[in-house]
Amino acid sequence: MPDRHPPHVDGDALGRSIAGLTARNVRAPAGGGDAVAAVVRAAAEIFAVSGVGLLLISDDQILRYVAASDARAAELELAQEELGVGPCVDSFVHEELVTTTDLLEDPRWPALGARLAAHGVRAVMGTPTHLGATVVGSLNVYRDAPYAWDDSDVEAVAAYNRVIEHQLASALVADRQDALIAQLQHALEHRVQIERAIGMVMAHDGGDPVAAFNRLRGTARAERRRVAEVAAEVLSGRRLA
Repeated sequence: MPDRHPPHVDGDALGRSIAGLTARNVRAPAGGGDAVAAVVRAAAEIFAVSGVGLLLISDDQILRYVAASDARAAELELAQEELGVGPCVDSFVHEELVTTTDLLEDPRWPALGARLAAHGVRAVMGTPTHLGATVVGSLNVYRDAPYAWDDSDVEAVAAYNRVIEHQLASALVADRQDALIAQLQHALEHRVQIERAIGMVMAHDGGDPVAAFNRLRGTARAERRRVAEVAAEVLSGRRLA
């Protein structure tokens, strides 16, 4: 059975950590990538979790690993990036909190569980990261044993996620010359088009949004093109093989 604990996130420590991150960014603004990496590291220190990672959408509309607190968190992010499935992918596509008490026993993502079986990644929680009204990624935490996530976990991760969202939005407005921000700018320009194409693939062929997203991604990879180009063709009537 998954462990059950009383709320374990120290609210005062959480507040001090977030305030410190915000103050440091105001005094010495970092580039987009540096800023989010700092938040990920700080989150790992304050939460009772084994590690933290962040996936953000790339300019070709594929979720990419951009920051992790440790090697196992990095493996979790990379596995989801390559397989195109998992709690963090679902969180991004469905724009909602997604949790699993034990990845190895969860029937939703058998390939991911098999991939991570030897890496000590068990319980996972993903929460969507936004820029304005648009979801652009997923902040994820994991534990190395089965665990039932509680409200204090959810609230703490959401608080750190808001810091990341603020830093990304500030960097975008400031037009910082940063690779991560340039990537997000390009992705945002095509996000609506991608979402409409996902809807059309679902209408034509059935399936859920994750499957439709991966069909667009798979076609783009096979043809060595951008997802946005394939999406434009779908909107013009193309049916994917």
